[in-house]
Amino acid sequence: MFLRYPDRTRALWERSVVQVASLLFVVGVSVLASTSAVWLLGALVWGLVAYLVLLGFVLAGAGNPVGRLPGVDDGR
Repeated sequence: MFLRYPDRTRALWERSVVQVASLLFVVGVSVLASTSAVWLLGALVWGLVAYLVLLGFVLAGAGNPVGRLPGVDDGR
C-alpha cells in the first residue's frame, strides 16, 4: 500500500496517532503470537521478511517493484 499510493499513505503516516496505534498493534499481536499461536508468530516473521525485501529493492535503487504492475505509476 505504501508503494502503490505513496502520497496518501505518507500523509496518513504523518499522524502521530497512526504511528502509536501501529506500534501498539504490532507489539500486542507479537506478544499474543509468542504466547499462544506459533503459526501467527510465523506469519509475523514472514511478513517482516517480505517487508524488508521490498524495502531493500527500493533502497538499492531498483525502483518501486509495485510500479511494475499494470496500471501503476511509480513516479518515474
